[in-house]
Amino acid sequence: MKEEKERYSKLERAFKILEYLKVNSDSEHTVTQAALRREPEIEPYLGDKETYNDTIVKMAMAMNSDEYGVKPEDE
Repeated sequence: MKEEKERYSKLERAFKILEYLKVNSDSEHTVTQAALRREPEIEPYLGDKETYNDTIVKMAMAMNSDEYGVKPEDE
């Protein structure tokens, strides 16, 4: 029988991913999805490929917006 994984809210997933990236990445050390999946402390928060991609896209949109909406790409 397949073991059921714990489910996390979108907010909790985003927070844990951002928290991990704050500590483990900078302009010279990027973190890939594959690297995240190898880390036992963060991997449970990633979900499947579709959940991960949805979370990353929504986080990027949130961080690239202001009171007028999504910022132009050059900003």
